[in-house]
Amino acid sequence: MTQPMTRAEVRRLRQQQHHQRRREEFAARLGEWGVILAWTEEARAVAMARQKAGDPGAVVELAQVLETFCARYRQ
Repeated sequence: MTQPMTRAEVRRLRQQQHHQRRREEFAARLGEWGVILAWTEEARAVAMARQKAGDPGAVVELAQVLETFCARYRQ
């Protein structure tokens, strides 16, 4: 017999499903750029949630990843 999911588990599952739907919807409308926009939206949401939980590391890491990407591909 399986145990019922906790509220946190249900919330996490719903968030994952939401972000998957957004990626699919954005991809259908905008192609590869839609996928990029959807991942950007999710990354921002994750970083904000971690910051609210008292862990600013995700915000700092996201900023570093974006800075590295821009530095690598900037013309």
